[in-house]
Amino acid sequence: MKRFYFIVFAFCSFFSASAEEISSLDVALNAARVNCLGISARMDDLKKMAGINTAVTAVGTVAGVGATASGIVKANVDDNLEALLQEYKSSNANNNNNQLSVDLSNVDKDELVSDILQGAGNNAKNTNGKDNIDALIEKEKEKSKTLGNVRTGLLATGTVSNIAGAVIASKNNTEGDLGDKIQNCIDSINVLKSAKMQDHITGKASNIQVAAADKIISACGAFETADLSVINKRAEGAKISSAVGSVTGLTGTITSGVANSKKDFDDTRRENLNTASNILSGATTAASLTATVFNATQINAIKNIVDIADECEEALK
Repeated sequence: MKRFYFIVFAFCSFFSASAEEISSLDVALNAARVNCLGISARMDDLKKMAGINTAVTAVGTVAGVGATASGIVKANVDDNLEALLQEYKSSNANNNNNQLSVDLSNVDKDELVSDILQGAGNNAKNTNGKDNIDALIEKEKEKSKTLGNVRTGLLATGTVSNIAGAVIASKNNTEGDLGDKIQNCIDSINVLKSAKMQDHITGKASNIQVAAADKIISACGAFETADLSVINKRAEGAKISSAVGSVTGLTGTITSGVANSKKDFDDTRRENLNTASNILSGATTAASLTATVFNATQINAIKNIVDIADECEEALK
């Protein structure tokens, strides 16, 4: 029985001594390593995705600019085409009204033949002029259709880019487990401050431990001054802008396609659809450009926190 009590006493004494050897500072240091390591890699991922999204929305911006430019040039071509069509109609009207009328009474035979030949020559000239107008009209029609197809294709590209941008932006933030990890790191550093102070006062901590703790507190404590909300606000702005760009881009693509499918170039509805397409092209460009700016500024905000994370992990080594 005495032997049993001796074993229990020795067992308790061993763990009591071990507990004294493991100071609160050691526990706090280990907790800081667990909670603060790995943030740098996660922030780097955010930075890469922000860079990718900047490139994606930039493609949408370029496509939008191209679509708008194509639409403006097409509008000028359509104006020229409308003028040619009016000229064509006017020419036909004049030809119908200028029918050759000859009074055969009291007319010399030679003069009559001469008049007929002269009239035939004028008709030949009129026919050549009509052919020239026909050729110009067909050429302008083809040019207008090509520009319309280019505008439609670029609007479709801008739409796809903005949809991709909205998806990436919606996921590229510090919310969720990454936000929790950063907050846990901040909490661990606050605990480390208290543990360092306590063990320093009681003399449990060596000068080396205190110096190591101070270095970690200085480096990792900078997370408290970092405004994580800036990253999320930039992501939200990029998401909203890209979403707007995808809606205007899709609507513009459909409108442009419908306008370009109409064969009647005198149709007022066709002209209105072309005007609407150009306006939507401009709106898509503006939305894509705004999203690009948000993504670019998000990279800078992320970079500031990446620098903190890198210095923190260096101190934790």
